[in-house]
Amino acid sequence: MVMPAGETLDRDTVLQLVREGHASADLAAPLRIEIHNLVNRAVTGDGALVTYEEWQFAGHCLQNRRTSTAFFLRTPATPAGVMWRHLHETVVRSG
Repeated sequence: MVMPAGETLDRDTVLQLVREGHASADLAAPLRIEIHNLVNRAVTGDGALVTYEEWQFAGHCLQNRRTSTAFFLRTPATPAGVMWRHLHETVVRSG
């Protein structure tokens, strides 16, 4: 995963961050993520390259937006049959 500031994280580090963040949201303003403007850039029988905007909310307030590029592989051995192989996020700044 390439973070918005340019730092590259390996799989184990990403999993650790997800686990540490699980159930840590403020219950008064719970985290909500919306996906907008999903575009399939390249789709094959084994994978897909997509771009989308990720909008992150705390309660009803938009906290930040990110433009993301993700690459997924079809992997029948995984629970959903898909492996998230690469993710690159960039923060969208308000003008």
